[in-house]
Amino acid sequence: MEYNTFKELGILGALMLLFGKVYHKKEEQQNNQNDLLVQNLIETNKSLAEKFDLIIQELRISNSEFMKANAASNDRLLIEIRENKEITQKLMNLIQNKEEKIQFLDK
Repeated sequence: MEYNTFKELGILGALMLLFGKVYHKKEEQQNNQNDLLVQNLIETNKSLAEKFDLIIQELRISNSEFMKANAASNDRLLIEIRENKEITQKLMNLIQNKEEKIQFLDK
């Protein structure tokens, strides 16, 4: 009977060792898969960061170009406003001169 107990213990020990190796192998495979996933995430993150940097640079360039165009447009508008003021002033002077002439003639 004792022989069978030792034999059973040996079989049980062998099964435990085999289970441990299988479990360790699966755990190692899972760790490798996790390492690959982490590496892929890191590469994806780097790629996205590079793309965002390019987009930000393009936006800065576009914003700068817009600001330059807007400033030029504002300058043109200011020139037109000054010209319109001058024309308006000349017209006002002409109207005033006409009114004075009319008043003079009416006297």
